[in-house]
Amino acid sequence: MKVTVNNRQVYLPDFFIVGAAKGATTSLHAYLKQHPKIFLPDRKELYFLALGGETPRFKLADGTPREKLGVNREEYFKLFENTPEGCVSGDTSSWYLYYYKEVIGNIQKLYGSHAGKIKIIMVLRNPVDRAWSHYCMHLGLGIIDLPFHDAIAPGMNSFREKISDPDTGYFPGYDYIGFGMYSRQVEAFLKAFDQVKIFLYEEFNKDNQAVVNEIIRFLGLEPMEQLEKRKRLNVSGEPRSGLAALLGRLIYRPYFFKKLFRSLLPEKLRYKIKMNISRFLFKKKYMK
Repeated sequence: MKVTVNNRQVYLPDFFIVGAAKGATTSLHAYLKQHPKIFLPDRKELYFLALGGETPRFKLADGTPREKLGVNREEYFKLFENTPEGCVSGDTSSWYLYYYKEVIGNIQKLYGSHAGKIKIIMVLRNPVDRAWSHYCMHLGLGIIDLPFHDAIAPGMNSFREKISDPDTGYFPGYDYIGFGMYSRQVEAFLKAFDQVKIFLYEEFNKDNQAVVNEIIRFLGLEPMEQLEKRKRLNVSGEPRSGLAALLGRLIYRPYFFKKLFRSLLPEKLRYKIKMNISRFLFKKKYMK
């Protein structure tokens, strides 16, 4: 939608997919991009409304420079300035549910009187399953090597205590419990916005065509007759071997490689390569 920001007209998203993390947002983003009247940037996780376009204080485990985690205001505006006529645009960032206070405040500040037109979409997953999947993703990428019970243990000087304090430099993405504390997060969005659509992860897994089309109708568009089916994206797992763990760290963690692949390869090819590598390196890990 067209919004006036500091006496300047800019295009901003009409809707936001705010989470939850490990709640099929990557797959949902990919499916919605198939609709001819929906514009979504190729890049998911822009972090803009969570960080306010500012450089975060915490360090990133994959070597991404702090200033490159999200996008600044001008970069964000530029992403949506070429939204095709007659299309609705969106921003998929699973951190937005976790950073609900900052996100809601930034939307209201940025959109002003247009904030009431915003549509919010969220997919909620069983918090225990969500935390385990989140942990397994980091385990597979070699970002963390703690046992699960240590990664979620409460108390003084625990891992959770450290990530709650931004001055320690710990990445908030390690907060496996906090990312599933939906009650206040959802309540805040429902209070701030009139148009909020909530789905369960199980609903999406059972019939993603039905869920995607319900979202499309929610956006005021004609549903799609048939989705181009894809295997699940961003699936968590543990390395199949020590060599697989090493290769995973070399391929997925360095910021340089991620930036290079994104600039050189089209989205569909990146997806195929990522899926084939993931199947070779990782296997499903079950909670005991």
